[in-house]
Amino acid sequence: MLDISSNNKGFLPPRISLTGINDTSTISANTEGMLVYNINNSPSGINEVRKGYYYWDGGIWRRLRTDGYSKKFVQSESIRASNNASNYVTLPNLDQNITPAVSGTYQIIVNAYYAVEKPTGTTNVRAKDRNGRNLNVYTTQRNNSAGQGSVRLLQNNTTPLGEKYVASYGMTFPDGTQFWAHGQSLVLVENVFLTAGTTYNFKVQGREWSRYNSIDAGIFGWETNGHLGNVGGTAKAQHGDMTITLIGEN
Repeated sequence: MLDISSNNKGFLPPRISLTGINDTSTISANTEGMLVYNINNSPSGINEVRKGYYYWDGGIWRRLRTDGYSKKFVQSESIRASNNASNYVTLPNLDQNITPAVSGTYQIIVNAYYAVEKPTGTTNVRAKDRNGRNLNVYTTQRNNSAGQGSVRLLQNNTTPLGEKYVASYGMTFPDGTQFWAHGQSLVLVENVFLTAGTTYNFKVQGREWSRYNSIDAGIFGWETNGHLGNVGGTAKAQHGDMTITLIGEN
């Protein structure tokens, strides 16, 4: 066992210049557990290395972890979908720039909600006899509403990292009672390699593909303080969020 102690001196391990985490030529006989101090910043990429302590795990050089990183952004308000089914809307406060201090793999988790609007009301339906002929009798049919769409995570305004489908329904009961704004949730989980010192933009966007019997376009992140039974409760129960966490450091 090696036991080193000092009040005014430090331990200086071997200093080498690694070309990447998969470097097997700088030290030809890598031994599992070997510790070095890397003095080189290699070109950016999934195999890049930065200055710091690394150890050989038997397959690659792994960096001794420094400070971790995790940040959560919460949707600040609701936003209505566009009436143009081809257009995305950006969820408020889920359009963020980050500049990572360390290179590595970051996991981005997105939670989002979509809710269809209120049903349009009633429709008069003409009755038919058993032979299919129209009768001068009309019944009132209470309408339900339905909508469908998707939410995506976009990097640097150009690269979609992932997109998930979501659908929502509004209902009208026989006594005329209506329930709508039933937010349906979805989760996106994406892993992406980020380079230290580079600024990246990540944004969460929603798009309504189609809707039926709805008075207006649906909502991403409906304010819930007006929901039945939620008297004095939170307005943000359907607000989305985006969490970015460092899970693997180079």
